[in-house]
Amino acid sequence: MCGSKWESITANNGLNNAFTAGRLGTSTARLGCCPADTYMSSPEGTGIFVETDSCSPCPVGRASIPNDDTMDTICQNACICPNGTPSGATLCEYNTTTVDCSACNTGYTISTAAASRSAQNCLANTCSTPGNVANSNKATSSITGTTFQSVEVICIAGYIGTGTTVCQASGIFSSVPTCVECALGKYNDDTTNLVCKDDCSAGSFINEDKSSCDACPYGQWQDQNDTSSCKKCAAGKISKKYFQTSKTTCEDCKIGKYNPDAGHPESCLPCPTAAKKGSHKCRSGLQPADCNDKQYWVPNITNTNKAGCKTCPSGAACNGPIKAKDIRALFGWSRCPAPHILNFTKCKRPSSCLGEDFKNASVAYYASCAKGHIQNSSLNLRCSQCAPNYAVPSGSSLGTCISCEQQSGAMAFIVSAAFFAVIAFVILIALKMRSSYVFFYCTVSYQKSPNISYSSLLTLEQNTVVLPKHNTQP
Repeated sequence: MCGSKWESITANNGLNNAFTAGRLGTSTARLGCCPADTYMSSPEGTGIFVETDSCSPCPVGRASIPNDDTMDTICQNACICPNGTPSGATLCEYNTTTVDCSACNTGYTISTAAASRSAQNCLANTCSTPGNVANSNKATSSITGTTFQSVEVICIAGYIGTGTTVCQASGIFSSVPTCVECALGKYNDDTTNLVCKDDCSAGSFINEDKSSCDACPYGQWQDQNDTSSCKKCAAGKISKKYFQTSKTTCEDCKIGKYNPDAGHPESCLPCPTAAKKGSHKCRSGLQPADCNDKQYWVPNITNTNKAGCKTCPSGAACNGPIKAKDIRALFGWSRCPAPHILNFTKCKRPSSCLGEDFKNASVAYYASCAKGHIQNSSLNLRCSQCAPNYAVPSGSSLGTCISCEQQSGAMAFIVSAAFFAVIAFVILIALKMRSSYVFFYCTVSYQKSPNISYSSLLTLEQNTVVLPKHNTQP
């Protein structure tokens, strides 16, 4: 008997249990039961039945049903259904109807045919692949798996979304993780993180793939948080410190050294011609910028194979860092024709030569003559040659040019003035003759009429248009 209560039993009660004759004899004991796959190796005499004290497992490879048998013979050879067949079912169960293991569960396929009610070999089915997951360990290889197999998708640094997907009995994977890039100003250096970080402080930067927050290197600095780059020290400056938060970390290269690049991570480079702090160029010789406004730059001075500065020619302007081709004439001066284009001469009339525009290198050497004047490039007339439709006025010296229209207008004015002068002269003569006639008439009348006084005649003479008076006496 396999029970669960106290009973008074003897060896003569005829029951096949732990207290039958030849075993424990007559006794009052707990009628306990050992569970399946165990037997009652140490039955208790009296007291409370304790399973762990009384029951022992069946030998390996053998099984039993719940019992109170004290011998391991109760344990028979096991016949367990393999994976893929009904879970937990066994063949040849002790004193029960055997279970049929010849059918496979959903998600499994028969590999080898088996007789009814015998153990079947079932293989797990393969799920259809959902493809790749970008920016993960499955970016280049597809997700694959068999029934109930779990596949982990690990996002790369700079992304979040790491997770798992399971091959279901239906042949389809469960929800597949997606890797999402961290937003601007955030990063992720731990693939297990569910969210991106935003703790990249000043003096550091988030690298391009957002996989880490790194300290600003030599030659750079950053005064803001969560940025994607560091600011660079200007050319001519360096910084030999990490994790800098201010541009004050950038120091000028010393005299005799230079740095050609912004953000230069090394020390300043030696340069014997670097004459001031913060130099960003190392010159092998003098450069145009080294010449003053009274000089111009030449690549080879006095056949020394070295660059240098030469004095600006008289009558020329050498403003700024210029070369020979950039020299221009001053006002009142003109450039000599080739091959003496660096020689300049004063113009006969300074107003005819306006000087060349040295700010505009494309201006012609002789394009600065005053209006109506041109330069004869072969004869070097210093802007004194008249342009078409312009001419030297009659009686003027070389270097004066006016338009032909102006000359025509002047001639017409002269003719008109001469005409009016003649008319005025004729009128004046006529008036003079009239005055003489009146005076003569009055004189004769005086001689004939003594009553007319001489003073009256003088008054008449003074009131005439012609001023000179006659001294004729009576």
